[in-house]
Amino acid sequence: MFYFEVMESFQKNHLRYLVVGGLAVNLHGVPRTTMDLDIIISFDKENIHSLLKAMGELNYVPRVPVDAASLEDPATRRFLIDEKNMKAFSFCHRVETFKVIDIVIAHPLIFNEAESKRNIVIAKGIEIPFVSIDDLITMKTASGRETDRSDIAMLLEAKGIYGAGKA
Repeated sequence: MFYFEVMESFQKNHLRYLVVGGLAVNLHGVPRTTMDLDIIISFDKENIHSLLKAMGELNYVPRVPVDAASLEDPATRRFLIDEKNMKAFSFCHRVETFKVIDIVIAHPLIFNEAESKRNIVIAKGIEIPFVSIDDLITMKTASGRETDRSDIAMLLEAKGIYGAGKA
């Protein structure tokens, strides 16, 4: 799995991020197949610099011809969301193009609040921060896709099994 090398670089570069999407569903105890890595990040200048450093070290490039450094500008993000209908800014590996990291830019969460409620799992010595089950349900509800509706049902069931401690 390419996730570990990516998250190890994120940790080394002090990137403030949270895993969302299919992998977060898995981390909350719901089995689901996913190929990419979906994350949300803090969009401050220092964090964008950390993101770009990690992406460079890992040999990832933007999928679209947009300077990833421009993500720190709220107006640019709003333009990409509103005018280009971009939900996520994707990076792919230069050689192994199936390795995709999506920076979700259109979501209903406030990063600092979500970060304060995050869950953390440690695997292979790497801290993996991921959104709370409630925040994941909020994101998936806002998305409204069929896959997300199915995920929500399973997450609610998992929440009932694991209780409030996983929220």
